This record gives sequence, structure tokens and C-alpha cells, in this order.
Amino acid sequence: SRSSFSLSLSSLSFSLPAFSLSFFVLFLFVVPPKPGWASWRRRCLIVTRAMTEAPRHAYIHVPFCRHRCGYCNFTLIAGRDDRIGDYLDALALELERSGPPTSVSTLFFGGGTPTHLQGPALARLFDMVAERFPTTPRAEVSVEANPRDLLDENRLDLMAARGVNRISLGVQSFSSRKLKLLEREHDAEIVRKVVAKCQARFASVALELIFGVPGETLSECHSDLEQA
Repeated sequence: SRSSFSLSLSSLSFSLPAFSLSFFVLFLFVVPPKPGWASWRRRCLIVTRAMTEAPRHAYIHVPFCRHRCGYCNFTLIAGRDDRIGDYLDALALELERSGPPTSVSTLFFGGGTPTHLQGPALARLFDMVAERFPTTPRAEVSVEANPRDLLDENRLDLMAARGVNRISLGVQSFSSRKLKLLEREHDAEIVRKVVAKCQARFASVALELIFGVPGETLSECHSDLEQA
């Protein structure tokens, strides 16, 4: 079957506890309820259930990159691959302390750049997370990726073997001018090659694009969308 294809123009990440509390406050006190106690009671039950049930989704942050791009404001470190082993040890401890194995229907590896990890480290990451968060039969397992990393077919095969079925590529643009300004290391040709490799292995491939780059023209914007 042919893989699906999507575009991501923006993204938002959050920690579950912070989100739960913010959601509770917003849901109870900001969004106007219907008149009557029954509406408030029903709303409290919905929020309580959401905060006490076992998680159905998990996000794993991998804070390593080859280079920090000028526009990036995510939590990461660049050029410190010597800390990857320490990170994996700490993650293993965190997963062990967080509770018993819990099946999830969505598993997302973000960063940073998860695909910056080399084969053995990447395999260890997937294996330890799979033990704590086994996925349901129809789960979506997503990995954010740097296009240049996925020229390595061993990485692609490893991820496919570990159950990854969705790749989110940090393409940002097909314009060489924009890519240079954004400090990206790939070009349009690399993206095309990697997309073809991914579509042969994964059910879904998403392209992340950035718009509003200084000096960007409407024609550049249209060109990125057309090429995607």
C-alpha cells in the first residue's frame, strides 16, 4: 500500500502534568459552562477522568542535535554526543520509576533530533521505551528526523524494524536561499531522495515547513507548497 503524506506548518509540545493542570483551569473556569450544577459536575468528572486514567499517549524528548539552528528554541544540546550514554541511562531510570508497562496508542519521539543517535544508541532508545510503553495494534509511532540523517538506510531499517510507522521530516524549505538562512545542512535533492526512501518503509511521511522567513516572497512560499 502507498504511504500517506502530510505537511506540518507548526507544532506544539508540552509536558503532560503541566498540560493537565492548564487544561483543568481552562476547562473549569475560562470556558463558560451551561447554567446549572449538573454541567459543572459533568465537567469535573471529565477533567478528573482525564487526569487519573492511565496515559494513552507518550512523548519522548531526545535533546541532541548536530547543530543548533538560529531559529530553534527547543531544549537541546549540540556537539555533545559524549552525553548520549548518560541521557539514555537517565531515561532508563526515569522510565523504570514512572510506573508499570502501559500500552499507548500514540508514541512520539521528538527533540532535538532523535535520528541524530547512531545505530546502537537509537536501538537502545526504542527498546527501553517499548518495554515501558508497548503500543496497541493500530498505534502511531512517530519520529522527528533530520533529512540528512536518513540518507543512512541502516537507520531507516532499524526504525522500521522497531515499529516506527510515521516520519516527520524537518525539511523547512526547498529554497536554497531559505535553507542557507535557516542554517540547514540539506538541499531539495536530499529531501526528494529521503522522502522516497521513507515512503518505501513507513505508512506516513510528514514534511515540516517554515514560512515567514526574513525576505521570503509569496512566490517562494507557493514554490515550497507545490514541491511538497
